[in-house]
Amino acid sequence: MPHSLRRQFALALAGLALIFGAGGIFALYAVREVAVASRQLAEERLLRVRLAQDLVAETATIALDASQLIHADTGIALHGSFERMEAHLRNFDAIVTQISTTNGDLVVLDLHQASQLLRNSANVATQLREDSLNTELRWRALMEERFGRPEAPAPPDRLPLLALLYQLRGATRPDELEALNARLPALMGPAARQPGLAADVRELFAMRDKLIGQQRVITGLRDEIRRQSQAMGAAAGTWSTASATAYREAVQQVVEASERHQRWIFALFIGSVLAAVAVARVFLGHHVIGRLQEVSQHLRSDHPQALAGNGRMTGPVTVPVQGEDEIGGMARAVERFLEDRRQLAQTRASLEIEQQRLAAIIDHTADGILVVRGERVLQLNPAGERMFGRAAPQPAGLVVGDLLSDLDPPLDVEQALPRSAMGQHGERRFPVEVSVSRMSVQEGADGEGALRVLVVRDATLRRAAEQQLTAARDAAIAAQRAQTTFLANMSHELRTPLNGILGYTQILRLDNTLDEQQAAGLKTIQSSGEHLLMLINDILDIAKIEAGRLDLVTAPVHPASFFGMIGDLIRIKAQQKNLEFALEIHGELPDAMEIDERRLRQVLLNLLGNAVKFSDHGQVQLIVHLLGVEDDRARLRFEVCDSGIGMDAGQLQRLFQPFAQVHDAARRVAGSGLGLSISRQLVRMMGGDILVRSVPEEGSVFWFELAVQVPQTVAGTARVERTAIGYAGAPRSVLIVDDIAENREMLAWLLRLLGFQIDEADNGQTAIARAQAKRPDLILMDMMMPVMDGLQATRLIRADASLKEVPIIAISASVTAEDRQKWVASGGNGFEAKPVRRESLLRQMGELLDLTWLYRDGEGDAAAAPAEGEPLAPESIPAADELQELHRLTLAGNMAAICDEAERLAQAEARYRPFADRVRRLANEYQVRALATLVKESLAPRSDPRSG
Repeated sequence: MPHSLRRQFALALAGLALIFGAGGIFALYAVREVAVASRQLAEERLLRVRLAQDLVAETATIALDASQLIHADTGIALHGSFERMEAHLRNFDAIVTQISTTNGDLVVLDLHQASQLLRNSANVATQLREDSLNTELRWRALMEERFGRPEAPAPPDRLPLLALLYQLRGATRPDELEALNARLPALMGPAARQPGLAADVRELFAMRDKLIGQQRVITGLRDEIRRQSQAMGAAAGTWSTASATAYREAVQQVVEASERHQRWIFALFIGSVLAAVAVARVFLGHHVIGRLQEVSQHLRSDHPQALAGNGRMTGPVTVPVQGEDEIGGMARAVERFLEDRRQLAQTRASLEIEQQRLAAIIDHTADGILVVRGERVLQLNPAGERMFGRAAPQPAGLVVGDLLSDLDPPLDVEQALPRSAMGQHGERRFPVEVSVSRMSVQEGADGEGALRVLVVRDATLRRAAEQQLTAARDAAIAAQRAQTTFLANMSHELRTPLNGILGYTQILRLDNTLDEQQAAGLKTIQSSGEHLLMLINDILDIAKIEAGRLDLVTAPVHPASFFGMIGDLIRIKAQQKNLEFALEIHGELPDAMEIDERRLRQVLLNLLGNAVKFSDHGQVQLIVHLLGVEDDRARLRFEVCDSGIGMDAGQLQRLFQPFAQVHDAARRVAGSGLGLSISRQLVRMMGGDILVRSVPEEGSVFWFELAVQVPQTVAGTARVERTAIGYAGAPRSVLIVDDIAENREMLAWLLRLLGFQIDEADNGQTAIARAQAKRPDLILMDMMMPVMDGLQATRLIRADASLKEVPIIAISASVTAEDRQKWVASGGNGFEAKPVRRESLLRQMGELLDLTWLYRDGEGDAAAAPAEGEPLAPESIPAADELQELHRLTLAGNMAAICDEAERLAQAEARYRPFADRVRRLANEYQVRALATLVKESLAPRSDPRSG
C-alpha cells in the first residue's frame, strides 16, 4: 500500500479506470466489429446485385446476337452480328471472372463452360453461314452468266430448262432436288449442243445440294445456340439464388455476433459497478472516513489523563491511528499541535523577557529615539534626553521644533535616506542625521497625523571626517596635476635633445657613401634613440592610464616585419651580455593583422628587455604561437622566456606594482619600475592579461594571449623604406620657427637636401614679421617659445588675410592630447612630435603642398617590386636543400641571422654571390614580403644547371 493518501486514491481510481476502461474498450471493439461486418456485408451485397444484373443483361443480349447471326442475309450483317456477339461474350467472361474473385463455387465453372460452348457454336455458325452466302452468290452469278437476268427474254428452246432451274432455286429438301434431277435429262436434249451448258447445269445442281446441306446444319446450330443461351441464363439464376442465400446467412451471423457482444458488454458493466461499490465501501468507508473520524474525536477530546493538576502536560498525547499517509500525518500533526500549545505558554513568557531586553537596548543606545505624532513628541529615550538636554519626566507639550530644526526635507516629505537637520541642546546647535519610520497609517483621534519613529544620530564627528577627506582629495588632485605637469615638462625637455640626435641620424643615413659598418652604426644609434623615446612615452603613459585617457589606435601591420624589427633591437642588447636570442613563430601567421603597433611593440620590448637585464647566461626567447583563426579573427599567444635569476612567490606578488622593482639594487639601476605595470594595463586594454611563471635561479616565462583582427586586404602592410631625394616642380619656401638654434639647423639641413628654400625665426613675433615679408609656402612652428609662443603666433597669422591660407605644421615636444587640441583650435594644419621623423614630416608636407616626391632609383612598393634589377641567373640560385635554413629564418623573421646565412652561402660558392647580395639587401630594408617571395620561388622545382 502506498504511503501517500493521494497515491492510494490514485491506485483505487486507477483500478476502477482499468475496469471501466477494459469494458469500454471491449464495447468499442464489439461495436466496431459489428459495424465493419455490416459494412462489408452491404458492400458484398451491392456487388453481387450489380453482377447479377449485368450477367442477366449480357445473357439476353448474347441470345439476341445469336439470332441475328443465324438469320443474317449478307456478309456485312453476318460479321457485324458476330463482332457484337463476341464483345458481349467478353463482357460476360469479365463478369464471370469478377464473380470468381468473390465466390469460388461450381456456378462460376458452369458459367465459364456455357460461355465457351456458345462462343464455339457462334464461330461454327458464322463460318457455315458465310460459306452458304458465298455459295448462293456463286449460284446466282452462274445463272446470270449462262442464262441472263430473269427479266431478260429467253429463246424458246431454253424456257423448259430455265423453268427447271428456277424450281431448283426454290428447293429446300433433298427429295425435291432428286425429282428435279430426274427431269433434267429430258430437258437437256435440245440444249446439249451448246458447249459447257451441261457442265454448268450440273454445277448448279451441285451448289444447290450444298446449300440444302448447309441449311440443315445451320438449323441444328441455331437450336444448339438457343439451348446454350438458356443454360447460361439458368446458371446466372442459380448464382443469383445462391448469393441471396449466402447474404441471408451472413446477416444472421452478424445479428448473432451483435447479440453476443451485447451480453458481454452488459456483464462488464454490472461487474464494473459492483467493483466500484466494493472499492468505495472498503477504501473510502473504512480506510479513509473511519480513520478521519478517529482523528476528529481525539482532536475534540481534552485528554484529562495527560494533564497534571497545574494544567501542564505531563506526557505526550497519542492518537491511535496508524499509517504513513496523509491521515496518519494528520494524526501526528494533532499530537504536535497539543505539544505546541504547551510550548506556546512557555514562548509567551520568553517573549516578555525579550521585550524587557529590547526596552533595555533602546534605553541604552547611543542614538536618540523619538516617537512623535504629527509635531508632538510622545516619547523620548534616555539617549535622546541626554542629546537634547531634556530631563525625565518629559514636560507636557514638547514638540519636534523644540528639539530639531532645519529638517531637509521636512518630515511630511517621504524619503528612504536619512535627512540632515540641526539639533538643539540649550543654546548649542549641532548637526544631526534623522531617519524616519512610519509606524502607523492611522491618524490620531485628534487628527494629529500618523505615528512616526525618529532615530537621531549626532553627525558632528562625521562632518569633521568628511572635511578632512575633502581636503585630502583636493591635495591628491593637486598632486596629480603637479605630477602631470612635471611629466609633461620632463618629456618636453628630453624630447628636445632627442630631436637633434634622431634628426641628424636620419640625415646622415641618407649618405650613399657610407659603408656597411657605418650604416649599421647609424641604424643602431637611431634604434637606441627611438628606444629612449619609447621610455619617455612610458612615463607619460602611466599618467594617461591612471586618468583613463589612453586609447588604442589599430592599423594593419605585417607580422614578420613587426617581429623581425623587435628581434633586431633585442638581439643587440643580448649580444652585449653574450646571450643568445631566438625568435620562434609557430604556425603560418596571416599576411597582416590589425593591432596597435606602438603599444604591442612597447609591451614586447619591455618584457624582452627585462629578460635580457635579469639573465647573465643562456638565452632569451620570443615565441609566437598561432592558436587558431576563426572568420576574420586570429588568436595569438606571446611567450617571453629567459634563463635568468627567476623570482620567488613574494617577488611575484609585487611584480606588477608601479615603481616596484623586486630584485637587488645592482639590477634596479637599469630601469624605473614602470614597464611591467604599464605593459599589463596595455595588454588588458587589448583584451588579454600578462601571466608569469618563475623558478628562482632557473628563469621566468611571461605570456599573454590576444585576439587580433585579420584585415581583408593586406597590401602595404610590409615595411618598405623609400627615400625621397626631392620633389617635382618649382622650388618651395619654408619658414622654420624655433627658439633653439640646433633644432632650426637640423630641419634646415634636412629640407635643403630636398630642394626647399629655408627662412628662420627664433620666436612667434619674429615669425609673423618674416612671414609677412617673405610670404612662405609653408611654416614649421614650435609651440613653446619666448616673447610669443606658437599658438598666439598662429592665431595672428590666421588673422592676416594674406597669410590665412598658408599651411602651418606644429613641431612640438609637448605631445599630450590637450596640446594637439589647442593647436587645432589656433588654426594649425598638421602636428609633428619631437623628435621629428623624416618620413612623417615629409608625408604631411607633401599632402599640404600637393608635392610629387622623387625617390632613389629602384625604390618602391614591396608588393610591386619585390626585388630590384634583372632576374637572377639560374646558376646563381642555391639548390633547394641548401635553402632550407634560409627558409626557416625567413619564417621566423630573424633578419640578422638571415644576413649571416646569406654570407655563408656566398662564401661556400662564389656563383651564389648575386643571390646572397639580394637577400642581404632585402633583409636590411625589412622587405619581408619580397624576401619571402624570393626564397619561395627559389625553392620551387627547376632544372639543375649543373646537369647540362
